Amino acid sequence: MYELPFFSLCYMELLIIAKENYHVLRRQGITVRKTIGIIIAPFCIQIEHDFEHHSLV
Repeated sequence: MYELPFFSLCYMELLIIAKENYHVLRRQGITVRKTIGIIIAPFCIQIEHDFEHHSLV
């Protein structure tokens, strides 16, 4: 049976990056529709994983 990897997304460094990204996007006039996208995106960048989703923002 195939097991999916488990990653913790709730650590302070990641949350600070997500907060900063959110404010950068808002200053550019971009509204973030889903909070989870703003948290998952920097995590995927950090572990060099592809993150492709058309409704990120």
